[in-house]
Amino acid sequence: GAVQPITPFVIAPEAPPAKRKRSGKARATQALKGMPPILLKTGCKLIGVSGPLPGPMRRGTLAAHLEQLVQEDEVLLRTRLDAVSRAQLVEACIDRGLGSATATDAQLRQHLADWLKVVHPKTTTEVYDPHRIRLAGMAAAAMVSTRRAPEVELPRLLFK
Repeated sequence: GAVQPITPFVIAPEAPPAKRKRSGKARATQALKGMPPILLKTGCKLIGVSGPLPGPMRRGTLAAHLEQLVQEDEVLLRTRLDAVSRAQLVEACIDRGLGSATATDAQLRQHLADWLKVVHPKTTTEVYDPHRIRLAGMAAAAMVSTRRAPEVELPRLLFK
């Protein structure tokens, strides 16, 4: 299919008027409604969930993961990253698709710091959905990882 811009998928969908505000996983699930099935399937693969799943289960699983990231990021914003243990760094980065277990602590801290800047921009005119922006961030991290993988060295050389 045609390539679509990512912006419509990260901007917060307009809430219907006179509805109570959702919280937690329900808000995350709502944020994923209307996303093309291929994005949901790919998002699930990013978090290690694959195989045939009905759309609502796929959406719920991905929503739970994204909501967990939203909550963790709120804590990370208030935490000095140099106080985070190696095990916590590795887990946080892997959950977001950043770096690898072989990266140094400094690299992992930098990945997390960069992630937090992306998902919590200080200046923006758009209102981004916190769950969708994390999904987009995970997708971007996956692309970077793929481009750095040694098995894609030949195609990279061919297109230089």
